[in-house]
Amino acid sequence: MANHQALVEALLMKSILGQELVDTKFHMFSGRRSRHLRKVFRLQALSANDVVLTARSEFFAELLSRTGSPDATFVDFGDGSEFEDGIPLDDYGYGSDSDLEDEEEVKAIHTPPSDVTTVLEGNISESEDHEDDDVLVVADTMCESDALAGPPQVETLRVTPTPVQYQSQVSNYRNILVRGTAFRTLKALLLYLYTDKISFSPLKSQGPLKTDAETPNPSTSWPCSPKSM
Repeated sequence: MANHQALVEALLMKSILGQELVDTKFHMFSGRRSRHLRKVFRLQALSANDVVLTARSEFFAELLSRTGSPDATFVDFGDGSEFEDGIPLDDYGYGSDSDLEDEEEVKAIHTPPSDVTTVLEGNISESEDHEDDDVLVVADTMCESDALAGPPQVETLRVTPTPVQYQSQVSNYRNILVRGTAFRTLKALLLYLYTDKISFSPLKSQGPLKTDAETPNPSTSWPCSPKSM
């Protein structure tokens, strides 16, 4: 297995030269609707470099060397628009995936408490009561000479734009749909292949999963479920 430090340094050198770093984009689902529709949704993408993946993993080396994947969980596709509405949970192949976020949990996290709305409404109504008084005060402080003089004249500064020449770059990368593996899981795996570092979230029986921003060091830690990995 190749030294990950040497691989990362090679990628940095390519980035300095402005060379393309992304060879493959993996598309995974990150959400689950289990009550009525029973489907996975919210398709998200991860970008990867084939040199790193093939050097660090025999599985990816075999997968990426083929034009068509022998594994039914990895499917080549176009822009992914046909999967925007998700796929049935049975087609996903791993209905109990701990790294999928249940729709009910996501709504609970992003729903603001009801008392916030009450406070805002109270502030708005109070400001409306004093709105007329504020207008009268401003009108009284204006001088008659200022009103006759009209608005101040602003000097116009003309700047001649410098045309910028852009070179069109065509990104050629392979799009692969991944079933049976959640976005959070593969994100942690790719980070491990790049850095040799991985962290795991506590089991759901020990409490709700933390978001990436809640981890001790979110810039270098993308935890996933040990069960899903």
